[in-house]
Amino acid sequence: MLILRWRAIVVVALLLWAAPSAAAELPVLFVHGFCSSADTWSETIPQLSVRRYGDDVPRVYESAIGKAAVRTSISPGAKTFRIDFSDLANGFDLLAIANVPTVRKAGELKVVIDAIKRFTGAPGVIVVGHSLGGLVTRAYIQGLGRDRNGAAIAYGRDVAALIMISTPNQGSVLANVPGNNPEQQACTLADTANLRDLQPTSELIIGLNRQSWPPGTAVHSIVSNNTGRDSDDVVTVQSQDLTELPQYRVVPEAKRWLQSFERNGILHLRVHNEATTVALFTGIITDLDRGPQQ
Repeated sequence: MLILRWRAIVVVALLLWAAPSAAAELPVLFVHGFCSSADTWSETIPQLSVRRYGDDVPRVYESAIGKAAVRTSISPGAKTFRIDFSDLANGFDLLAIANVPTVRKAGELKVVIDAIKRFTGAPGVIVVGHSLGGLVTRAYIQGLGRDRNGAAIAYGRDVAALIMISTPNQGSVLANVPGNNPEQQACTLADTANLRDLQPTSELIIGLNRQSWPPGTAVHSIVSNNTGRDSDDVVTVQSQDLTELPQYRVVPEAKRWLQSFERNGILHLRVHNEATTVALFTGIITDLDRGPQQ
């Protein structure tokens, strides 16, 4: 009888050991927006759980030879990353970066995602994209990305979820403001490829919104406005909300999250660093970590 009981205990222990664990915590990649850099997340990162996101958030980019490289040190256990878009020649001048078309930035994103997958052994990533960063990720996911030779890049089904923060899915009318100021501090006003991409009638916006959404890739729109306004001072609530477009309203993986703020400067420039926004997107990631609910 004791032998039988011991065997039963061993069998149960082996079953528990072999039982699938909780869903794997995929690496997270932060993607910055227009005329910006990985620095845009500097106030976000200290608000993150070290247990989930680690204490090392390296800055990664596509180097001049088309391979991923880091601008900061990287520890063996890193699981959260920031992309720096570049001029594709190892330069980080804001105006030069803004003249790299968004579809080519999608190619940079793919290079970085592939490197993160190799480094971590994960099958994919969770992307948190602010503003133009969301459109870059959409361009990759929806098949509009281009490599250094101008060839189309196939979506590798390696973005488990895209979380967009104040992304202009229907463009921004402010991008129609003419300007040609060569000064770096006026990058947002200079006549650049990315500014033109952000115009509501641009080839990029029209092209993206003609594409279907691939099944199995979650997409979340974090939509924010200043109280009493229908925008975050740069992008309208309607444009931020992917589900406002009929072709995406029926996508089961598409969700939206609405939040309002009291007026305090230009919301678009700070919304991704706000504690409520951080709590919102980290909550979404926690749900993704748990996997499909039974």
